[in-house]
Amino acid sequence: MVATLALLAIVAGTSVPLLHMLLEAHGLATVMAPAASAGTLAMERMVREVRQAQWDTLQVADHAITFVSAAGETTRLHQTRPGDAGIYLVKNGDERLLAQVVAAGSLSFTRLAPANRLVGISFTLNTPLADGTALVLPLATAVHVPP
Repeated sequence: MVATLALLAIVAGTSVPLLHMLLEAHGLATVMAPAASAGTLAMERMVREVRQAQWDTLQVADHAITFVSAAGETTRLHQTRPGDAGIYLVKNGDERLLAQVVAAGSLSFTRLAPANRLVGISFTLNTPLADGTALVLPLATAVHVPP
């Protein structure tokens, strides 16, 4: 009887920290999943827009890119509003929020290989947690702009 109680105490003592870690990991995944999905969707939308650009109209600036599509539509992707870290798409004057939980000033566009017509896109998701810390998830890709 004493041996059984001792064995149960050992099992309980080792399983409680494991259960605590599992619950903590589940909580982090629950918080991060919606932000990661929103960031992925924003990246996919930016890639789709940049693929429609005319290479010679690309204008890359701090935290923004502006271009004219093959259809003649002026498009701007930016993160330039003071006090607002969201990523926005402006197409023919209509502005639309693409991502909201983004680290301020993290959106970047780069002409990676002009000869190959590659444009790099990167930004960082910054999801605040209840304890005051934040989960950080960098996203980056390269886009080929067809001739």
